[in-house]
Amino acid sequence: MLLALLLFGLWVGHAKPSPHGFEILGAHATLPGQSLFYGIVLASLIGVYTLVGFEAAADMSEETVDARRIVPRAIMLSVVVSGVLGMITLVGFTVAIPDLGAITNSELPLADISSYWLGGTLTSVFLLIVVFSMVALTVVAAAASARLLYAMARDNMLPGSRLLRGVSGGRRTPVPALVTSLVICLALMSYGYVNGNAFNTLVGATALIPYLVYLLTVLGYGVRRHRLDRLPGAFHLGRWAVPVFVAALVWLLAAVAALILPAAFRDAVWVTVGGLILAGFWYAVGLRGRLRRGEAGPPLLPDAAAPRSATDVSNTNVSEGSP
Repeated sequence: MLLALLLFGLWVGHAKPSPHGFEILGAHATLPGQSLFYGIVLASLIGVYTLVGFEAAADMSEETVDARRIVPRAIMLSVVVSGVLGMITLVGFTVAIPDLGAITNSELPLADISSYWLGGTLTSVFLLIVVFSMVALTVVAAAASARLLYAMARDNMLPGSRLLRGVSGGRRTPVPALVTSLVICLALMSYGYVNGNAFNTLVGATALIPYLVYLLTVLGYGVRRHRLDRLPGAFHLGRWAVPVFVAALVWLLAAVAALILPAAFRDAVWVTVGGLILAGFWYAVGLRGRLRRGEAGPPLLPDAAAPRSATDVSNTNVSEGSP
């Protein structure tokens, strides 16, 4: 974002000639044989990629004090911040395009835009920062994935749960889950390095799978909303719950469509389907039996629709620090 702001400032200050003004923000074009709708679908992927990963706050929620109140607000704040900063970045780079035709055909469009305004040396410095940021994001993603693996294994939801839920006595960390997450990340990175056409598959699948999870989560919330939205001390939207639910459902259906329709992501769709088949197989042969026997799953939450006794109310007040 800082680079985008710098380029925007240089463009506004006319540091170098620019062939266009703000009208470029409203310009649009389609590739031969493609409709405007298809172009809109491709453009919407920018927002889809920007918002993927906001649930990391929920994945790490067990390390949060007063998670029922803080985590929902953290998720909403992350969405707002990502949207605003992402839009600023897009505007900054777009208005700074020196030659639309050349940048369209460039293999490294952002680097070429930066080189025009800043020169090769400063551009290399910013690229190093970008690489460092990508490494940092990979570490964060690995940590969040390990935390999710550990939490699900602790609830006996995964194959090999007994191993994955192990905690090192000396380090007091879930080492098996961390190592497993690291191996998965390295395997995906190696696949991308070896296979030159893996980028669309990896990017498409890693975006589509989370959005399908979000969709299932929202549908599950819609079915059980009346049991969950009034838990003692929990965050809730009140009368806005239904409008937000409907808006979220529409947005998720549109996002999933945008990740399925582009022809470039067909391989990613097949990878996702394969993952869903494996998940269904595990549910049928392993998880379903564990759930029926009560050997898997998180502790049951109290039914918010059921009347609460005076003892329950008293215990809740004490746990929340009420006099």
